[in-house]
Amino acid sequence: ASGVLCEATLDSNQKASHAAISALEAINPDLKDPIFVLLVDDKAANHKDALGKLAALGEEGRPAAPVVRQEIKKCVEQIGNNPPRWGNPILVEVVEKAMDTLPKIAPAEPQTVKTLIELTKFTSTTGQFLTKNQRSITSTPFREDGIRLLGEIAESQEDQRKQIVPPLVAVLKEAVERVSAADAQDVLQAVAQVDETGNALLK
Repeated sequence: ASGVLCEATLDSNQKASHAAISALEAINPDLKDPIFVLLVDDKAANHKDALGKLAALGEEGRPAAPVVRQEIKKCVEQIGNNPPRWGNPILVEVVEKAMDTLPKIAPAEPQTVKTLIELTKFTSTTGQFLTKNQRSITSTPFREDGIRLLGEIAESQEDQRKQIVPPLVAVLKEAVERVSAADAQDVLQAVAQVDETGNALLK
């Protein structure tokens, strides 16, 4: 029932969405509160807090996976030169928090792997972002986390490996080709990516 209701909270009909939220409050308040925040709150800090609460539920939070995927989709669509919501760096932070949440609540769902693969491929054409170590810039802000999370899923979910390995191999091949780039920053990023992807493939 929780899964059906979580799907229904995303209904474009506001009455249906509100009814689903009300029903969730009655049968699964642990899910209702963070989902309500993700759907209606306008503060990024509250969104990150809500995602943390879902992640803490572990697989009991699995019914909320569609809402977390919707959160990722909305934030990614807004990344650009003049994002209307929170600004590019904050949008990236919220997506990264949602990326960490998905494997905790729905590690066995193929849709989790698909979402992470898509984020690993995401390349911004309008903005540049600081890498995790804050030492260089990148146009692929989700690749590092995506590689790590795909490796972790592959380690525990053997049946997901056929879906995970090919995109990781593609990332590894691209990184190897960039190792000979003229720009020193590009070379350092490529070497780090070879290392990260190699570790994920070993898992």
